[in-house]
Amino acid sequence: MKKRTSLAFVLIFSLFISIAAQQNPNPKPGPQTTPEQTNPQQQQVEKEDVVRITTNLVQVDAIITDKNGKQVTDLKPEEIEIYEDGHPQKITNFSYISTESG
Repeated sequence: MKKRTSLAFVLIFSLFISIAAQQNPNPKPGPQTTPEQTNPQQQQVEKEDVVRITTNLVQVDAIITDKNGKQVTDLKPEEIEIYEDGHPQKITNFSYISTESG
């Protein structure tokens, strides 16, 4: 039963990773032009620091069920594997989030 659950989990993660990998990244901005006349508010915005961060972290949400359709809530990170293009991927964060309200 654990093998089937693990296999289902791996298949779901592989699907999400392949979809995420096919998304185009944001295009890089072109050269900026400075307008000839700027109001004081625009000058204030231009003086602020800008921080840009690039990351390769991909969040994958999945609902894992057993063969009876019941949710598996006690999976441990060592019980799952995620593959992208046939290569195992490192799992850095793993947590269970209840979907039940109340």
